[in-house]
Amino acid sequence: MHQLGEIFFRQYYRVILGERWTVVVCAIDAQGKLVGFHSGTLRAEEYSRALRSRMFSLGLAALPAIFRRPSLFSHCLMRFRSLFGSRSSLEFVVREGPRGEYWAWLPGAPEALRALELHVKWHDVMSALGAQNIRAEVDCENPQILKAAIKWGAQVVRTFKTADGRERWEIEYCQKTDRNS
Repeated sequence: MHQLGEIFFRQYYRVILGERWTVVVCAIDAQGKLVGFHSGTLRAEEYSRALRSRMFSLGLAALPAIFRRPSLFSHCLMRFRSLFGSRSSLEFVVREGPRGEYWAWLPGAPEALRALELHVKWHDVMSALGAQNIRAEVDCENPQILKAAIKWGAQVVRTFKTADGRERWEIEYCQKTDRNS
């Protein structure tokens, strides 16, 4: 998704932020600049429904990036198809219940260790909203992210391969886990 550009991301977040179960926590530096965010949903099934209902506008927003890099078309098509796929099909995302989506920190932003604090705060908000177990996916290319997730209480639920051949871990956080130990 990061290759689809600003036009796509604006439309994507317009859809996601309009979905009532979405939870986003942002980190702002002393100058008021956004330096990090963590997003997800209390109901992954509603998240998918919101994306399906706006698939046409999302597709249009992806077109400029696809024209620049035609190889993105097949990846976009697989991603959109996954929203309609059966439970047994290759999946990109957790389909039901609370789900962590993106956790990002601006490269080079000061106090990068605060990214972990942001992660914990997002989980605290989700817990306050009633989420007990939160699932997320991590690309196997990012073992440092998995290591951090395990440190903060996640367990690997399964390993799977996406239709485009990427290996991913599905992880689950139990909100009752003491992340401070």
